[in-house]
Amino acid sequence: MSEEILSEFIEELSKRTEPAPRDLFEKYAQRGLPASEMAAAAMAQAALRGAEVPESAFEKSARMVGELTEQAARQRELEAQRKPSMGGRIARAFRRWLNIEP
Repeated sequence: MSEEILSEFIEELSKRTEPAPRDLFEKYAQRGLPASEMAAAAMAQAALRGAEVPESAFEKSARMVGELTEQAARQRELEAQRKPSMGGRIARAFRRWLNIEP
């Protein structure tokens, strides 16, 4: 019985252009179709209709990872530039030893 109701729900859902028709959900909830099955069917329909949505989400994630990688590389470069060289550290230690301000 539930499979027949689910197939009817999917047929009616595929005819609709709205992503989540509230009246259709209410109608089939009254007929005893579980909300989890309706949600799964609606999500599957949305994924089939808009194949570009998951692709764009993947592209956005890839772009964010690339930007974070570049930012981390720039941060490492800045930290490397801030650290004094070995000669600079020796000169600073020598000035401290002679009590000369840099």
